Order: sequence, then structure tokens, then C-alpha cells
Amino acid sequence: MRERDLRRRHHRARPALTATPVAFIFFALLIASAVSASPGAAAAEPPPPRSLSLDPGGSLTLEYEGTPLESRRQAPDYDGRAAAPQGARGLLWIPRVLLAPVWVVSEYVIRRPLGAFATWFEKNAVSNRVVNALTFGSSGKVGIVPTALLDFGLRPSVGVYAFINDVPTDDDHLRLHFAWGGPRWLRFTLRERIAINDSPSPNLAFADTRVNLEFVFERRPDHLFYGVGAVEGDARAAAYERTEISGSVGLEAVFGELDGIDVSLGLSRNRFRNGDEGVEKADLGIDDLGDTSLIDGFGGYLLGSARVALQLDSRPGDLTERGTGFRVAPFLEAAADLGGREHTMLRYGADLGAFFDLDRRGRVLSLHQRLHFADPLGDSTIPFTELVAMGGTQFMRGFHEGRFRGRSTFSALIQYSYPVWAFLDGYAWYSVGNAFGAHLDGFSLGALAGSFGLGLRSNGDRDGGITFAFGMGTRRFDEGFEIENYRLVFGFQQGF
Repeated sequence: MRERDLRRRHHRARPALTATPVAFIFFALLIASAVSASPGAAAAEPPPPRSLSLDPGGSLTLEYEGTPLESRRQAPDYDGRAAAPQGARGLLWIPRVLLAPVWVVSEYVIRRPLGAFATWFEKNAVSNRVVNALTFGSSGKVGIVPTALLDFGLRPSVGVYAFINDVPTDDDHLRLHFAWGGPRWLRFTLRERIAINDSPSPNLAFADTRVNLEFVFERRPDHLFYGVGAVEGDARAAAYERTEISGSVGLEAVFGELDGIDVSLGLSRNRFRNGDEGVEKADLGIDDLGDTSLIDGFGGYLLGSARVALQLDSRPGDLTERGTGFRVAPFLEAAADLGGREHTMLRYGADLGAFFDLDRRGRVLSLHQRLHFADPLGDSTIPFTELVAMGGTQFMRGFHEGRFRGRSTFSALIQYSYPVWAFLDGYAWYSVGNAFGAHLDGFSLGALAGSFGLGLRSNGDRDGGITFAFGMGTRRFDEGFEIENYRLVFGFQQGF
């Protein structure tokens, strides 16, 4: 089916709320946080007076080490900065007044409540009690954790997450996650990482090598279809149900600290039907669009794939966003329908990142760019769920998963992350992007939509963690850049 046949223009009257003042307030919050976090010079305090005398005229005289106050030397300039001129000091009141409401929210709504909670949490050893209650064995290598996820506008879910470490051999990791979200909503994920070699040696090309095994069963009736390409107007969402059974085996090799290569083979079986029209974010079921056979892949498919992904990262340390450096992550994937349908494709692209550690304490400003492409081979077509997409947990997080879907996607992101607590990081982001035709056909600055927000996330196990995020998404620049979507997510989110 041609892409223009899938583009639907539906305009609904909504209050016009432009993103410009909201984005200004958002970044003002970052400025206020940075100002409040900057260590100022401590006020010089004089030593206690050694004597106090009353002269014949009735005036008091303070003496320090036998020297009158008037003749004491000037306090050294400990911070190494010249005194600000009086005019400049007066001008400081302008941003202070303008940012006062933002500072009040940052200080009394976010920082102080979180600080009080962290103090109570550590003082009462809550973390030790929780760990002891949820893990088993003397070394805590086995654990079971209850989970829940609220992605407002979609169905909520509850579940169980289990982990088993160092079984059957050291540095092997088994992860299991089961989630249920009501009728016809079910997800089960199993992943096993088997270490082949984890002893760094100068004689080995790859210091850390492992085999990754994964199995996923997922059935959800609250997936959303907005169309294909740079959908114009106030896009309406159609709900569809997807049942996916997939498995993969991969070999991951790490050389250096963060550099690595991942080669994997996968098999995926997909079935579709009309979705839950009661989902808040859905305006209709996908059957209401008309003949669903015109949507490539809606009849189902069995897809085999081979993928190669490379990561080159100059940052030091483990897999975190802390540290200054650059990251390049290209990938190439070939896939074909093994069920006889004409679905054969190549997917490729790269993620680029630059990271700047502002104070060597985990306050990192990062810039990201993503370019992904999907090309059919010959006269074949690409199933709509196998097109490159954005939204959800990564780029354009102010929108739900699959909001942008097409033959190519472009996105640019600026993000500020900072440590909030020993187990918790805060982050704020602003990004622009959209989906386009083949090889960015139709790309223009006016066709880009925006997304911004802030959130908190745990910084422990990379396989999953606790997240809280609030984001907003805007319409395209050439459509007024008004707020189109709000997204609030809270709960356990998988990292695989």
C-alpha cells in the first residue's frame, strides 16, 4: 500500500496551547537548578574579638589579635574571582525575580521532599529490609519483585519480575518478567546471558564475550496506529491488537570499556486484529479505517532476521551516561518473511551522541541524533510494524510508542541528567523529529514535531528499573507547534 494512502488528516478543535512558553519555563527550571547547585564562595567571617574597649568619646572599639578592626587586612580572594561591579550585582535581581517561581518549585516541591524521603529511607535502613524481603539465599543471587506500569492513556499492567544470577556458572544472568493488563493483555519475557569469557586479558581481542538468548510472548489490544510517514494535522489513533511470539540468539563481544559488537539471529510470528476501542488514546478501532488488507502486513507474517550492531564509545567506566565522550552506534539488519509473503527488507541507521560531564559528579549534558531507515528489496513490501518508528521509551518520549512510523525517521535530542540519590537519577529532555518517506523524502524543518519533559529513573539493573516521567508532544512546526499530547508514565519498565 502506498504511504499517502495511509496518511489521514483529521482536525479537531482544541485549545491552542503553544509550546514556546512551556518550553521556556521548562528550560528555566534547568537554569535554576544549575544556579542553585553551583558552589558559591563562602562568606568570610572574622575571628572572635580578643578585646572590647570604650574610648573617652564613648565609642566601642573591637580588637583582633591586638589590631583594631579598622586596620585589619582585607580578606583574601579565596575563590579567585574579582568582585562584581555594583551595576552587575543589581542586574542579578532580574533573573532572580523571573525565575523565583521556578526555583520555589524546584526547591520545595522536588529537592527538599526528595531529600527528606532519602534521609528517612537511609536512616531506617528501608533498602536493606526490602532487599532481604525480595531476595533469597545468603548472597542474594535470586530475587522476585512485584511490578506495575501505568502509561496513562493505555491499559495499566501488573506483574512479577524475577532474576537469578551466577546460574549455572559465574556471571550468567537469567531474567524473567510476567505482566498482565486485563482481558487479552499478556506479556512474558525470558532472557538468559551466558558468559563465555569475562576476564580481561591483553592477549584476548575481546575481553568480555557472552551469548544472549531471548524469548518473548506478547498480546496487547492497546497498540496505536497513527498512519505512516509525516502524518499531518491532529492525528487520530486507531487501536489494534498484536500477538507476537519471538525468539533470538546473539553473540555480544565487548572490547575496551564500552566498545562492542552484537550479532544476532531472530524469528518472529505476528498476528493482528481489531483493538480495544475503549483505550483512552484511541479514537476508533483499526477496522473502522476500512479495508485493513491495504495495510501492509496486517494479515500476519513470519519474519526471520539477522542483525549486526556496533558501538564505539569513548566514555570511561561502565554502561552509564556519566563521563565526557562520544558515542557512535550503527546497525544493519536484513529480514524476510518465511511464510511465503513478499516481505523482504533492510533496516539500517545509526545513533550519535556527545556527552559532557559538567562537574564530574554525574551532571551530564548530552546531545543525540538518530537516523534510521527501512528499505524493501525488489518489489516486496514492509509490514507496518516493521517500519522504523519513534515514541515510547527513547526518542520523542512525549508520545506513545509508534506515534511516528515510516520508511525513515530523524530525531535530535538534548538531555540533562543528574544524580538525585544513590539509586535514582533525574533527567530532562527536549527533542524534535518525525517519520518520513524513503531516505527522508519530504524532510523539512517545518515538518518536525517537538517533545520535552522530565523524569526520574533507577540506575541499577540495565534489564529493568523504576521510572517516572512526564512529557509533552507538540504538532509540527509548520502547524503552529501547539501541544498535541501529554504522557505520564510511572512504574517498572523493561530495558530489554
